[in-house]
Amino acid sequence: MKNRTGHKAIGFWVCFLIGISILFIPSKGYTQLSSQELIAPNLLKQDLDSLYHLILSTHADPEAFTSKAELEDLYLRTRSQLVKPMTAIAFYQMANPLVTRLKDVHSRIWINLYAANRDGYYLPFVIRYLNGKTYLMEEPSGTIPSGSELLTINGFLIEQIIETLLKEAYTDGESNSTRIRLMEESFKYLLPMYFPIEGENLIRYTSSKGENDTVRVEYSALKRKILPRQKRKSSSKEEPLYWELFPENSVGYLYIPSFSESRKGRFNKELKKAFRAFSDQRTKSLIIDLRDNKGGFINRGTELLSYLSPSPYKYIDYTVVKSSKLLKEKIKRNIFWPSLSTNIFKKAIDKELVYGWKNDIGQQDTIYWEEIAPHKKHVFSGDTYLLVNGLSLSNSSLVHQAIAHHKLATSIGEPSGGTSHGTFGHTVGFRLPNTHVSGIMATIRILTPHDNLTEKTLTPDFIVPD
Repeated sequence: MKNRTGHKAIGFWVCFLIGISILFIPSKGYTQLSSQELIAPNLLKQDLDSLYHLILSTHADPEAFTSKAELEDLYLRTRSQLVKPMTAIAFYQMANPLVTRLKDVHSRIWINLYAANRDGYYLPFVIRYLNGKTYLMEEPSGTIPSGSELLTINGFLIEQIIETLLKEAYTDGESNSTRIRLMEESFKYLLPMYFPIEGENLIRYTSSKGENDTVRVEYSALKRKILPRQKRKSSSKEEPLYWELFPENSVGYLYIPSFSESRKGRFNKELKKAFRAFSDQRTKSLIIDLRDNKGGFINRGTELLSYLSPSPYKYIDYTVVKSSKLLKEKIKRNIFWPSLSTNIFKKAIDKELVYGWKNDIGQQDTIYWEEIAPHKKHVFSGDTYLLVNGLSLSNSSLVHQAIAHHKLATSIGEPSGGTSHGTFGHTVGFRLPNTHVSGIMATIRILTPHDNLTEKTLTPDFIVPD
């Protein structure tokens, strides 16, 4: 492993959770397999072999939370069970645990809903799982009152359903709150992967008034016209953040829903405007809300920290990038990286991509980061409180970790994503040829200044359920 030093500029590479990836909609216009189409065992094994090889050859550190021996044992046991033809959805169910063992939300697989049932059926439920009970927060038809406790779906106990989905859900390190929140968020898409959804679905529930009832709820279906995925509309006009001052200007509130929305210049401008106001009004306390912020650009996290730290600070200690075939292909396709031999590319600030391209496949590089200087004006010096939850992921978890390490704020909420010593990032996509299972894999490991390298959960100072 080589060592690199002098990471002077903040890389623009993205440390995305990529929450939209869990919608199980393919990223290219491939033909979808029928929900009943059987795939031969030799083809299933080819896909499983490819997936296992991708984990070992592409993921930045597949042994971060699970030993290679454990991964290999799970792979071999799964492979030994591929003896009969099965559907793509059945293969997905068997292969998914191999990826969840990585305990990295940046690395996952998914399959289109049409592989679960021919019409893309799903129940449009928004749920909340609290203290072992599952509550319905939203159901478009209004047949079931909001706040009702779900008891059964099509005869299956909700406890059985939730237990199954939690086992298949992704997380970061050992963050159970992240696992639960991601399961809630993707419930309507995960449910049909493991439990049948019919034209009419029998739902038993208890209302908030304590009344029991059983009703029939019709399914919703994906619209085939949205496949293949349309180009995402630009989010440059969306508000990058929201802030306000409470009565007498003594308390400021700053909500950042994402570190990836809007243009960089607009984000920095709005953030500067907020901290200038906090400074001008002599605000005594500041609440920073990163709940449900799934990450984004690294330099937006450092921009925030530069208004909180009174002295130079380390945001990232070092990053480890693994060169792989998929990473090289991604760089080659990107028009912003036409050649590594040009003077423009030699000045590139994204050094992880430079080394990922130049190095031999399988080779790792370590890139050390330098301290970052705080802003000269409007650095907040009052009491600061950080709100986080299980969906504070990726770059948000880096902000949480940096704030905790440098003691810049008191954190409140649920354990966030990431660990006390970092996370992963810079994903590359793939698709298995026979089952059409798609996925992403992290190629970079991000290590932050840490107090405890063995800590696998990033826990706030005060735990409060979200």
